[in-house]
Formats: sequence, C-alpha cells, structure tokens
Amino acid sequence: MQNPSHNYLKSGVAGMGFLIILGALTAFDSMSIEMYLPAFTVIQADLGLELGTLQLSLSVFLLGLAVGQAVWGPLADSYGRKTPLLIGIALFGAASAMVAMATGS
Repeated sequence: MQNPSHNYLKSGVAGMGFLIILGALTAFDSMSIEMYLPAFTVIQADLGLELGTLQLSLSVFLLGLAVGQAVWGPLADSYGRKTPLLIGIALFGAASAMVAMATGS
C-alpha cells in the first residue's frame, strides 16, 4: 500500500510545482513585512501620517496574522485545506489592492 502523502511529492514537474506554491504561501507574511518596513518614511510622507500611527499599522498586521492563524487553522481542519486557503489568498489580495489605492488617512 502506498503512502497517500507521497502523492503530493512526486518527482518531476508536479512535485516541484507543489513545493514552489507551498514556499510562496509560506513567504506571504515575511514578504509583506519586508516590503512594508523600508517604505515607512515614504508612506508617512505620502499619506501625511504620524510615525506612531504608521507603527500601529504594523502592530495591527501582526495581530491580524496571529488571529488569522487561530481562526483559519480550525476552519481548514473542518472544511479541508483548499477552500480556506483560496479565501485567505483572495482576502489578502483584496486588502493589498485597497492599501495600494489609499490616498489619505
């Protein structure tokens, strides 16, 4: 009998694609922070924010990341991994688009 988890890690293109997607999903939070921190001064000047308010936005992001893991984990256990993952990616994309279109505080 073959191990079912081995099906995702087949050798070849399919297995490599799975690893790339899994790596990209794992890097979402790190990439978000790494792109956000260096742009603090530009964002502050562009939106006319105080530095404390901008720093608070990073705290809210980290809090949202923690709460998201606590909420999405049980949902993934209940409904499977794919649906909550796709919903989470859609929410991340929508929030990123809204932030990109922000014109003021």
